[in-house]
Amino acid sequence: MKTIKTFVLSVALVAASSSLFAEDKSAWPESFTVGTGSQGGAYFGYGTAWANIVSEQTGVTGGAEVTGGPMQNMALVHTGDNHFGMTTMGPARESLEGNNAIAPGIQLDNACAMFPMYQTPFSITALTSSGITSISDIPDGAVIGFGPAGSTSDTYFPRMLAALGLKFERRNGPMCQRSCRLNISEDNHAPLFTGT
Repeated sequence: MKTIKTFVLSVALVAASSSLFAEDKSAWPESFTVGTGSQGGAYFGYGTAWANIVSEQTGVTGGAEVTGGPMQNMALVHTGDNHFGMTTMGPARESLEGNNAIAPGIQLDNACAMFPMYQTPFSITALTSSGITSISDIPDGAVIGFGPAGSTSDTYFPRMLAALGLKFERRNGPMCQRSCRLNISEDNHAPLFTGT
């Protein structure tokens, strides 16, 4: 009998503590959206996976949205159009300071960082047929693909190359895996493309 009373008391305490510590979800959204980047890019993969994990853990429906990348994501989160957006630190800082090309002069500070995703390496890839093997080989007027407008690559590579004194023709297009960018480069006659 003592065992039954102890068991009943334990169940009652668990039930009471569950209701006491149950989170009030009445103010939670019915769904959420994560701003990512172009389909095929790292942001889209990470954002889709993250949205799925959050949905499973919270019971709130969520999904990834294809966007122009970090600068647009900062603007979408700031305005409340998206609940979450993926960005790299440089575009985030520029957005906070009011230097986002999508919303010039507006400090996009209605956002906060949740977690770092990964370190972002910079790379420049040249078609073998271009004969370019180093930055010093890039000729004046070279056509360079910088990925989508507002991406990390598009935000920083033109500045870095200009600081090195290079004169180039800027191309923007979708960000996708290297093989996809290689095909786009060949199709658009851009012997060079950048990536992060």
